[in-house]
Amino acid sequence: MRTEAHPRILIVDDEPALRAFLMAVLGSEASHVAEAADARHALEAIESGDFDIVLSDMYMPGALGLELLRMAKQARWDGQGYPDRLAGEQIPLGSRLFAFADTLDAMTSDRPYRKAPGFAVVGEEILRCAERQFDPRLAEISLQVSESTWREIRARSEEKNTALAR
Repeated sequence: MRTEAHPRILIVDDEPALRAFLMAVLGSEASHVAEAADARHALEAIESGDFDIVLSDMYMPGALGLELLRMAKQARWDGQGYPDRLAGEQIPLGSRLFAFADTLDAMTSDRPYRKAPGFAVVGEEILRCAERQFDPRLAEISLQVSESTWREIRARSEEKNTALAR
């Protein structure tokens, strides 16, 4: 986990002038600012970088900004995910991590229609979905993390979200 006070930002836009402007404006506020001109390069950057924020143009050649977000999280280990039916190691590591973290967050969060199940139930579901939905190595590593550590991570995440909402 990084401890820097300033975020790492990825700017995705097909307009070079806008990317340059945003990089100049955000450069003093971030520990690192990177740029990508299209979704393909953005996915490569997400795979190789550790970004806190991704600012994406909504309309650009190759993919809409929302499609970029879908591509970054909806791939499945077995190749049945959106959009390109990539499978296994073909899926960028950043996308595998994002999809796993997003699913873990959904499973461990209370919803209006249900309470979050216990971590033991979540662990069983992760095992059941390894090699189908998730990278089996990520599933294995996540199961080695203690329940108290997961609870601590959840609490810090909720504190951060509450602070951002103010």
